[in-house]
Amino acid sequence: MSRTIAILGLSFMLGGCCQPARVPPGDNSAVVPAFVLEGMRAPGASRAKVYLDTQGRVIKSAAYVTKAEIPEWVHKLADEKIGAGEDTEYELEHYPDGDQVYEIARKVEGQEIELSVKLDKTLKYIEKPIAEQDIPPAVKSALPTDFTAESMGVKEGPGLKQYIFRGKQAGLAVHLILDPAGKLLGNFRVLPGRLEIAR
Repeated sequence: MSRTIAILGLSFMLGGCCQPARVPPGDNSAVVPAFVLEGMRAPGASRAKVYLDTQGRVIKSAAYVTKAEIPEWVHKLADEKIGAGEDTEYELEHYPDGDQVYEIARKVEGQEIELSVKLDKTLKYIEKPIAEQDIPPAVKSALPTDFTAESMGVKEGPGLKQYIFRGKQAGLAVHLILDPAGKLLGNFRVLPGRLEIAR
């Protein structure tokens, strides 16, 4: 018997645009890490994301869970870092650099803001929407000319600043990640799908 979870997006890195993201330390190239897998198996799990590099290796994964799967200290940190508001999503996520994080997306004063914190209670990043006029010229000029943005955001944390774009390119759903200098860090095709987990 298998457990079925609807996937919000199965993403894989498109070739010819940038280097594949670094695979996490250890043998995580073919499997979803245990931290995220347990989230996918949680009773309240509703969906998942799996990111693949150009060779099909799992480089990033996430499970969308309920409030009960997020420790109380994360909720308190969200109040402190991003302010009070209505929570819209909870995630357990594993990043290409090996970080495992809890994430809370919350509407604060009309804007959806995401807090990402590591298991050691330190901040990974805060992601906020960004207006087109606030995008640095180097980033704007690096976007593909046939790309149409549907959402734009900026992630900022210790030693981290990235510009996140989701939209369409040549009719395909894509997810682009750029650094402040306009270097393309990630170019992912996004597909809908279904994930079945053995129980």
